[in-house]
Parts: sequence; structure tokens; C-alpha cells
Amino acid sequence: MLDVDGTLAPIALRPEDVVVPRDTQRAIAALAAKPATHLALVSGRAASDARRIVGVGNIWVIGNHGLEVQGPDGELQVAEEAQAHRGAIAQASRKIASSLTHVPGVQLEDKVWTLSVHYRRADKAVVPRLRASLDAIAAQQGLRLTEGKQVYELRPPVEHDKGTAVLALARQLGGLLPSASVIFIGDDRTDEDAFQTLRRHKPAAVTVRVTDDDVVTAAEFRLRNPEAVRLFLEHLASDPD
Repeated sequence: MLDVDGTLAPIALRPEDVVVPRDTQRAIAALAAKPATHLALVSGRAASDARRIVGVGNIWVIGNHGLEVQGPDGELQVAEEAQAHRGAIAQASRKIASSLTHVPGVQLEDKVWTLSVHYRRADKAVVPRLRASLDAIAAQQGLRLTEGKQVYELRPPVEHDKGTAVLALARQLGGLLPSASVIFIGDDRTDEDAFQTLRRHKPAAVTVRVTDDDVVTAAEFRLRNPEAVRLFLEHLASDPD
């Protein structure tokens, strides 16, 4: 189970500029082709967008921080609880677009079920005002506001996150059986939900935070950057067992 931005691909200034390196794509494809192996992308992006960026077939995709699950055949399931909040997300998107996206460096990414407001290219001085505005919009629409790496997320107030999603998929695919192994690699705060949940329900799960600093994490292991992730995936793909 693999996060995308910051894990398989270096983070870019704009989300549309993110590229998964060819060598990483080959390692992912090799893993997905191994017998008795399931590979899943676990992303804050829409499931279709995550699949497009990675560009590898025969994989599962968990999108929108757990609200979407797309199987290898492309069939998409959306958390039923989230569907009642689609109108609120649309209203929030319109309010953000009209009031905030004129601020230099602030970019709205509308993913239908959640919204991302990126400020990586913005002047740091605008961030407190941006946060206050998003807090107000989230409160008006009954949404939750969370924070990632230089991005704010507006989400439905439902009990779905990367942790609940990876646990459900692992259970569905037999990953919680004593004979199975589970690996999850991610780089951001939202991945902590998955680290914590997997370690609680599958103590032998291998959890890896991608970071080059001393950030506090529930993950058991660390890899420095996406290049180190690629090398690790290549090692797994080449292991005859």
C-alpha cells in the first residue's frame, strides 16, 4: 500500500506537475505482477487522478483520503456517508474559488468529495488569513478542515480516513490473516492514520514514513525520499520469495 505524492513521486510546486519516475513505475508494475501480491495506491487525490499519475495497471486505488476505492477493473465505490455532503463540498468550492484563488500562489483542487487548497507557492504572510477563511467556510458548510504538507483539506465530517480504508481493503484481500504480510509507505500527516490503524490491527505490518527529518511518527521505519522508496520497491520486486 503506497501513498503517491511525496512517496512514489517528488512533491511539485503544483499538483498537476507531479510525475512518477519511469524506474518507479517499472518497480510498481513488477510488484503488481507477482503472484499472491496485491498493490494499492492510497492517496488524497481522486482515485482516477492517482491511477493516471502512476500509470500502472492491475492495482487497487484508495482515493480522497479513503472516501473512494477503485478496484483493478476500474469499478469505483464511494463511501455512502460522504455522498450526503457532496452539495456542501460544491458550495465550499465555489466560495473558495470566488474569495481565495485570486491570492497569488493559492490553488484550489476540487476532487468532488474533498477539496485541497495548496499554498506551496504563496507568500507565507497570507497563510494565517487563508486558514481563517477556510475555517469559516468549513464551519458554514459543516465540513472538516485538516492540514497536510502546505495544503489544507476540506472533507465531509465522516469516519473515513486512510486508516479505515487500508484496514478494510487489507481485510478484504486477506492481508490480516496470520500468513499474510502488509506494507504501507507514506510521507504525510494523513498517512499517520494508516500507520496507527495497521499497527493496532496487524502488529506485524511494516509501516514506513518517508521523511528526511526527525518528525514524530507512528511508523516503525523511515525512508529518506522517493528515490529510497524506489530502491526498496525494486528490492521487493526482485525477491524470489
